[in-house]
Amino acid sequence: MADIDISVGQKVTLSVVPTTSNLDAELVGPPKWTAADTSIIYLAPSDDGRSCVVTGKSIGSSDVTVSATGASTLTATDTIIVTAATSNLATALDLSAEQID
Repeated sequence: MADIDISVGQKVTLSVVPTTSNLDAELVGPPKWTAADTSIIYLAPSDDGRSCVVTGKSIGSSDVTVSATGASTLTATDTIIVTAATSNLATALDLSAEQID
């Protein structure tokens, strides 16, 4: 389980990586995605269930769990921590040079 930090309004894509003995493996049917608290995050799974876009809705945290069938019922869970939206104002400057003729 991992923690993933996003801000309100930000999106992150989670992807399913089924393996067996560290090799790619097959699943039976599409994975199913669930959120522990849908007031904190919104889930938009892909049509095949292999990925899911998670959007931060409000400040807090919620577990995201994906379940699928392989050799048995498999699950994976990450915690999404949603913080206040941050400003996109610059905090530093760099210079870039481009040669012109």
